[in-house]
Amino acid sequence: MADRDLIAAETDQPVLGLLCAEVALVVWTLPAQPEESTAVEGSFGEPIGRSASVRLPLADGRVRVVVALPRPAEAQASLIVRTGMAGARVEVQAVRAESRVVDPVALFRDLAPPARLSLAAALLDSWPSLFRLKTSRSYAAFAARLARTLAGERANAPVVARTGGMALVEVAASAPIEKLKACHLVSAAGVQALKADITVDRRAVEGRRTHRLLVDLPDAPGGDEWLVLRADQGLLVRRLVRGDRDAALETWWRNRPDRDPGLREWIIAALDRRSAPARAAAVEFQLRCPIEPRRVVGGQGLPAAQVELAVSSSAGLLASGWFRDPGRFVSRLYLLDAGETPRPLDDTLHTYPGFMETAAGDRQPATGFTAFVPGARAPLLQPRFLLELKSGARHLLVPEPQPVDVGEARALALRAVPPQALDDQVLAGCLAPVLGDLQRRLVADIGTPTVRRIGTPVERPLASLVIPLYKVMDFLKFQVAAFASDPQIAAKAEIIYVLDSPEQAEEVDHLLTGLHLVYGLPLTLVVMPRNGGYAPACNRGAAVARGALLALLNSDVIPIEPGWLGMLAQRLGRSGVGAVGPKLLFEDDSIQHAGMYFARDHRGRWHNHHFHKGMPRHYAPADAERDVPAITGACVVTTRALFERVGGFTEDYVIGDYEDSDLCLKMRAEGQAIRYVPAAELYHLERRSIKASTDYMRGVTSQYNSWLHACRWGDTMQALMVPTGTRPSVEEVAA
Repeated sequence: MADRDLIAAETDQPVLGLLCAEVALVVWTLPAQPEESTAVEGSFGEPIGRSASVRLPLADGRVRVVVALPRPAEAQASLIVRTGMAGARVEVQAVRAESRVVDPVALFRDLAPPARLSLAAALLDSWPSLFRLKTSRSYAAFAARLARTLAGERANAPVVARTGGMALVEVAASAPIEKLKACHLVSAAGVQALKADITVDRRAVEGRRTHRLLVDLPDAPGGDEWLVLRADQGLLVRRLVRGDRDAALETWWRNRPDRDPGLREWIIAALDRRSAPARAAAVEFQLRCPIEPRRVVGGQGLPAAQVELAVSSSAGLLASGWFRDPGRFVSRLYLLDAGETPRPLDDTLHTYPGFMETAAGDRQPATGFTAFVPGARAPLLQPRFLLELKSGARHLLVPEPQPVDVGEARALALRAVPPQALDDQVLAGCLAPVLGDLQRRLVADIGTPTVRRIGTPVERPLASLVIPLYKVMDFLKFQVAAFASDPQIAAKAEIIYVLDSPEQAEEVDHLLTGLHLVYGLPLTLVVMPRNGGYAPACNRGAAVARGALLALLNSDVIPIEPGWLGMLAQRLGRSGVGAVGPKLLFEDDSIQHAGMYFARDHRGRWHNHHFHKGMPRHYAPADAERDVPAITGACVVTTRALFERVGGFTEDYVIGDYEDSDLCLKMRAEGQAIRYVPAAELYHLERRSIKASTDYMRGVTSQYNSWLHACRWGDTMQALMVPTGTRPSVEEVAA
């Protein structure tokens, strides 16, 4: 189209022209900011349904007014324009609008910087939505011509790398842009808003700074493309240049002469805010391009220090390590964020006596530390820390990469604090936020178990026995043999084994198949996709159960005589009894369990205790059937309906502790009593499976679960165990 066919925007009188095939513009210039609102009406004063206007200050103090409205249907149209200057009305005799296009260069000419941003926002954001221009080819052509003109000939923005469906783009500009208001991709195919993160190099080269954008760039349309960036600092337009074959992110990084850790962490954080493939790419990038671990090596009275572990979660960052400071040089510890800003760890730093390993393998006294940094959300496998000395010197500390697997990360978090250094402040302020998040993620990521029926199942079982298995199968043969010799179980129950160590699936399937062939007892094997712990395993097994009665047993519980299940089941429902537990014995016939109660230790923490543990099998107080505060999860008999109503076992306890008492207290909250029935006796070879877990650390795990349990049920346990009026004390219950 020839220039003479374009309508300029320099006239003081309103001029009608086309933005595109669907939208017309009325453009004119006023000597000053109008006092009234701008309006455009039809030739007879009728209102125009959809219209929008912007007032754009010019550098010389005048104001350019641009009104957008649907293109008039007539080839010749008259409009009435209210200029906003003391109510003046100016009639515009329209020309043939379809042959006259508004010049985008003229629209932007002489505009003050804020006005350029306002006009770009209208042209790229609000007007396309208002007038439904997303698929308009003529609008795309207008936007492309505008971008081409504003970008100039030499202003390019190359795509330097791709990863996780995202593109990394470099843009050079003289004025640093810290925060984007909008980013658009403009081409002949259309205008598309892009979600973009931006960062800027601290160093300027020849007065220009390199900006990097991480954008979800669509496929190339086969023509020229431009990026239009709007920020407080102004409008930036660059021609997008795609390579024939974009480099992978790790390749681009390795080829960089300066591998700035701050830039690396910005990329990781930006990827983490995007799609699942982008988040996966953030982790892969760190594994392929790790940072060299750094520690401070002392000597001659100088300090030494190391960050031994750092575990990221959605709640924040857990870190622990040690420092040795014989000369008392150490001042503070910092976490270094992606913007190179040190965040002091003062408020969350906990120190305790510890040891360090020397190069010779000796152990020397040192100060251990643990800290939690809330809000450090990016999945950094190697966050950076600074050790600051009183002299002002700062030394970089970088840990080894943390595990990617959430189960391994949880195991690492359990090692962040030695058991002897745990107190409620460390538990609540450091461990709980991270362990809670990791446990939730682990349970959420378990997936759907597989179910295999071995033999012909009991058609309509009255009871379902759910038994979790984890690594230790020593007692499986004895347990199945005991079940097979019990007529009630063989005829009326289904037996469900839940394997929580799926790497043993083939072995356990083979073992259970052999036991079925020997005893003729049908069995069900539920294989968890990954190890999730006691509560998820039991809950998944209960979800498969078909019986109205539910018996939850450990794999190391062996019945002594037949009939135990019926004996326990008879008590359910009587006097509001919701769950029943038997007497459990050690191998030497001493008592392991005769009901559970709650008591505080010397530090005031609540713990579960077994009545009469270690006493002879027929110790008189242990032979009295009675209601108790709770029963052990080694053998719980309840109804499936009640189990489901209270939500089954709570799944945020780590590995396997306190879920049983938590279940009992949930049932109590529903008005149900918990009953101990000593006439039913079984052997319990205690804690063989849980000790096989590499994640189980008796000190830390047990203390965390105890603290979590007390946070949830402390008031209830206090009310149960302290006599008030007719409520019995522990001693009275035990007697």
